[in-house]
Amino acid sequence: MQQANNQQELRTGYTTGTCAAAAALAAAQLLTNNEKAGNVSITLPDGKIAVLEIEDSFSGGHSAHASVRKDAGDDPDITNRALISCELIPLEDSATNENIFKAGVGVGIITKPGLQLAVGEAAINPVPREMISKAIATVTDKKFVITISVENGCTLAEKTFNPRLGIKGGISIIGTSGVVRPFSHQALREAINCALSVAAEECKNAGAEESTKQIILVPGHYGYRNAMKIFGAANAEIIEVSNEWGFVLRQLRERGFNEFIALGHPGKLCKLAMGYENTHSKDSPPALSYVHEQAKKLGIVTAKETETVEGLFDALSDNDTLKLGNTLADSTAAAMESIAGIACGVILINMKDQILGECRR
Repeated sequence: MQQANNQQELRTGYTTGTCAAAAALAAAQLLTNNEKAGNVSITLPDGKIAVLEIEDSFSGGHSAHASVRKDAGDDPDITNRALISCELIPLEDSATNENIFKAGVGVGIITKPGLQLAVGEAAINPVPREMISKAIATVTDKKFVITISVENGCTLAEKTFNPRLGIKGGISIIGTSGVVRPFSHQALREAINCALSVAAEECKNAGAEESTKQIILVPGHYGYRNAMKIFGAANAEIIEVSNEWGFVLRQLRERGFNEFIALGHPGKLCKLAMGYENTHSKDSPPALSYVHEQAKKLGIVTAKETETVEGLFDALSDNDTLKLGNTLADSTAAAMESIAGIACGVILINMKDQILGECRR
């Protein structure tokens, strides 16, 4: 996508998860075929292929090690240029059917509930784990103890929310799409403007059978994936907002839209109900206290020790989840409507792709 001043397109980069998968593939090739790769090709979650350079690899006995230097493109990513490494040690137990993931130096350990992984697990998220396992499987059927390390990861983690979330000892290996897109402030707004323009044209030119096409606003890739699952590509124009909610909501009416749906995690979207139009962590506080307060008003007892909105909901009964989720969706929709000046629906989802609550106005 070209910027308005015709500068060169901003470069995308790769997530720590993609880098770890590339390092794992190089280590597997070295250990299995004695091939020392200069670069490797990794399949991203959307099926596209990424080629990453291997900075270093070596083997010793029954283990192999490889490293990739992360390139985050033009995004100001905290882990840009960090060295992501993988060590593979074959599992001796032939009955084992799963790889075992361990945190090396600079990768955190989960110490509190409410995240995507169990307490005690290495902070290597599910999508990167799947990418790593699939990469290794292209070389061998064997299973391994997989240890991921990150250069200076302990220091980098202090600049993130990991310590607050109960992730100790380093950063998390993350990434749901496999790529890092450059979300500088101006570039992001220009990209959103383009997406809104395309959506407005699509709706204006839609035939009678498509006249009910929905405009869906989501924070990012995770919300996009769920919006596609719920609504389908033929029935929705899905726009990734990132944290620019106030900007986008004011654009909708100007472009002729008269209604929309917002879909995302309550930890993100409820910040609108709190009065914050930019949901980035540097511009708005966590939503956990607000969610606790709303639960209390409903007579719902919440676990005070949880550090995340996800963990709060995990501890609720199904009835309390729906009751609280619907209430939060309603207050969030009201806040968005007051900014946008048009009708709004809200769908709140958790990290397990489950709907927590919704409001359809």
